[in-house]
Amino acid sequence: MMTRLLCALLLPGMVVTSGLAIAGGRRDAASSPEAAFRELVSYDRPNGERELFGSWRSPTMARLVSADLSRTWTRAGSTQGNFFDGSVLSGRQSVSGASRFDAVRTIRNDGRRSVVETLVTVHIDGRSEQQRQRFTFVFEDDRWKLDEIDYAVGTKPSRSLHAHLLAWMNAFMMDHLRSRAPAKNGVGDDVQVIADRAVDRAKAVYGEWDMNGLHAEVQRCGKAAQATRARAEISSCLGFTWAALRIDTLGSSAFGMPMQLKARDLIEPLENAYMHLGGRYQDAYDLSQTVTRQAIR
Repeated sequence: MMTRLLCALLLPGMVVTSGLAIAGGRRDAASSPEAAFRELVSYDRPNGERELFGSWRSPTMARLVSADLSRTWTRAGSTQGNFFDGSVLSGRQSVSGASRFDAVRTIRNDGRRSVVETLVTVHIDGRSEQQRQRFTFVFEDDRWKLDEIDYAVGTKPSRSLHAHLLAWMNAFMMDHLRSRAPAKNGVGDDVQVIADRAVDRAKAVYGEWDMNGLHAEVQRCGKAAQATRARAEISSCLGFTWAALRIDTLGSSAFGMPMQLKARDLIEPLENAYMHLGGRYQDAYDLSQTVTRQAIR
């Protein structure tokens, strides 16, 4: 009886203590991003950056790079051309050797987002140059992951990694609009064919079940397309969703009503699935433009 009583008194305390130990362990893991920083810059070596940034959400990228930066990087990388001409970690061109990262210190940390500042010595064509950089980390999946690099502290914001990637994508889109070639998706169908089918389908659904029916069909289409893990289904659903968004935009503008569909919430999962299966962002972008023009008619 006494043993059962002691267990009853001690067990809650043990559970609380255990919970505090686990929480404390997590806090310790989240206390400083400097270990993640050291692991990240260890890829500043021959073929290291390719291993880190070389493919869509590789295990290495998933472990060290935030979901947001991975998404932006993947989109830029799936366009044509050398979208990042230089070292990713130093932001410099003509780098002739591994950089040295000194005076590493955490300058901001709220447990969810932190900034590590470092003095970087970059070797360029046989000479050395120094610059102060800041690496921003976010706490995802119980670990710190890179989210941004400010390549030259105190200079223009465009010297950040995200800004570089977004600038490249914007330039690509403008060039692509000026000189568009017939694009193909991963299974050989012409983008115009996909767009025609998508627009016809969206108009038919809207004509029979109005905007509520179109909204429901967009949701069903997205879930089904991602479940099949087939690029043809993903591209077809992408076209259909773009057509639905265009119809929603035109209708809300004409009748002064708020839009029912949220483009980013619907499109990004499909685009990510499409690129994960080997599709190119530029083909997905070309499809969106073709469908938008087609849906106006």
